[in-house]
Amino acid sequence: MIRVWRLLPKTFREKPFDVYAAFAVFGASIYSLASPDFPEKIIADVPFILWVIVDLYMIVSSIVVLTALFCNAGKYPQFHYFGLMWGWAFLSSASIYLMTYLFYNSLITNSLDFTSFYFPLAFLWGCIGWAAFFKALGMYLDYREMGKNA
Repeated sequence: MIRVWRLLPKTFREKPFDVYAAFAVFGASIYSLASPDFPEKIIADVPFILWVIVDLYMIVSSIVVLTALFCNAGKYPQFHYFGLMWGWAFLSSASIYLMTYLFYNSLITNSLDFTSFYFPLAFLWGCIGWAAFFKALGMYLDYREMGKNA
């Protein structure tokens, strides 16, 4: 197992969950954009163009995060840091929007319970969104602290 771990790129070894989260959001967004029967499109009465905008927003933000993760941090430290910070912030805003809308839609249809179809989707996007928010906020606060010490 150690031999296999050494063969992985440095980014996979250092930040495996960041890479996984960005790939998962990228994949879910591509699938949502391509599939006509993706769950959010079926259960929500939202104009199709709004789902396209949210999906494209999530695709672009996950690409920014992945690009910043795989760039040479020693050669491009500003792009690496700011790409991650702003990529996670944008990913957070789109995921929290989905969570909020799904909970709102669930309240309107009076089906907010653990067995409802809305709850697992809203919970999933909420977990991704809030984790990305705290990641971006932590990076921003670190940046501000570095600026004060410089």
